[in-house]
Formats: sequence, C-alpha cells, structure tokens
Amino acid sequence: MESREFLWSYWSLIKDASDTKIALTEYFSKTYELTQLQVLVMGQVDSLEDTSIRSIAKSLKRDHGNISKICTVLEEKGFVYRKRSDGDSRIVNIRLTKQGEDYVDEFRTIVAPFMNKLSDYLTDGDMRFFLRSMENINKLLNESEDVKAIRRKEVPPRRQ
Repeated sequence: MESREFLWSYWSLIKDASDTKIALTEYFSKTYELTQLQVLVMGQVDSLEDTSIRSIAKSLKRDHGNISKICTVLEEKGFVYRKRSDGDSRIVNIRLTKQGEDYVDEFRTIVAPFMNKLSDYLTDGDMRFFLRSMENINKLLNESEDVKAIRRKEVPPRRQ
C-alpha cells in the first residue's frame, strides 16, 4: 500500500470514528452536563484497577492537578467519591457512586453491541495490536515538527 493511500484511508476512518464519538459525547454531555474530559475520567475510574488520581492522570496523559480538579467537580455532581487507600493514606482513590455507575452502564449499553460484534471478528490480541498501532501512528504524527507548530497555534513553514 502506498503511503498516500494509507494516509487518506486512515484520515477518513479517523474522521468517521470522530464523528461518532462527537455524537455520543454531545448526547452524554447534554444529558448529564459533563465535559468530554469528565466522561473520560469516569471511564478510567470504571476501567482501571488502580483508580488513584495519579494513575488516572497518567492513563489520560494529563496533569495530576487538572485531574484532581475534574474529580472534585464530578464529586460535586454526585458521580464519584474519594476514598483514601487502606495501605497508604497519601493515596486517594476515586470510586463511582450509584449515579456514576448508572451513567457508565448507560454508556456501555449503547456501545456494548458494537464491542460484542467486534469480538466476533477480532481476538483480544488483535484488539490490543490495533490499539498499539493507533498509539504508534498518533505518536509518529505528533513527532512531526509541523504538527508540533500547529498544536502550538503557530504556522508551520511552507514547503517549496
């Protein structure tokens, strides 16, 4: 496959996936008055074994303080609560409340049919390979100096 064919096929697939994600995010954001990052934090609380604020921040590649503030907002809205670790009182774990569990269950109910169909076609290893591949593509794309300039809201140099 030529690189330009891969690029435009990849770009098209990412756009379609992004459109679906945006539609789901808008629905859940409006229904529950949550930001996209708040939704992601609750997803991490649901999926991670270690639900310390530090682990959630690391998994989302975000600042610890930022995630702590988001958890405070989610706590005020009744979606999560904080619990000090039994083993180390310096560690604060985040847990879903009943309201948070109901939210995650609704999200799963909508997305579960897709995941069930996906597992008919891909093994667990295939899905892990797919995610690693996506991470690598994203990492390579973000290593580009032009992309870095655009992310900093600068204009990249024109190619001659």
